Amino acid sequence: MRRVSLLKLPVVLLLLCLAASGCVSETSKTALGKLPKDEYPPILRHRARLELAGRRELIAGLPGSLTFTLTNGGTETLKIPEWFSHEADNVIVYCQPWFPGTDAPDENGWIALSFDLHKPPVRYPLELLPGNRVSVTKELPFIEKLTVSPGAERRYFVKGELTLKSLRLATPVAAIAVRPATPEELRRAKRNSEESEMEKLRNAPPARRIPLRNPKSALFGR
Repeated sequence: MRRVSLLKLPVVLLLLCLAASGCVSETSKTALGKLPKDEYPPILRHRARLELAGRRELIAGLPGSLTFTLTNGGTETLKIPEWFSHEADNVIVYCQPWFPGTDAPDENGWIALSFDLHKPPVRYPLELLPGNRVSVTKELPFIEKLTVSPGAERRYFVKGELTLKSLRLATPVAAIAVRPATPEELRRAKRNSEESEMEKLRNAPPARRIPLRNPKSALFGR
């Protein structure tokens, strides 16, 4: 049997420790290096576009909204694996005032408008055939709170972006104008609001009636 010198024993132990630590370190690096698979990988080949559609003149003091369209301009079906069931969650709107004397937005001045995002999010697959489109309407509650003097208007730069991980698209920068409401428009809006409230009351479920306990029974525990 071969004997190991006592003088060489510390050196041997040191080499064994270094070898063991090297193996553990390599194993840890391999384990940490495994990245989770992307749940919604990016769609690399597509000819989709996101645009602002509809009117671009809103009325101060009345409910305001913007409509965006996602169009498949390609020759193949566009398959989106993560479309939000609440349509408004698929687009986020950025806005900033258009100040007099300027002709372009400030790249650092964009404000994200996320009034109507729903939680928890619910997604489902969406397929757009070539030439087909889907519309998304975004409510702008601040328009209803604005006050604009008669004969004046307020202008804003706006743009929309998809909130999807698999499809990153944005609209070109656009401008919208907010003007004061006419007396007739205010009357019409008030009438529509009253009719809407009446419709909600008619469709509301009947109130549940809770029978009152007999005071004597309550007093004597019956």
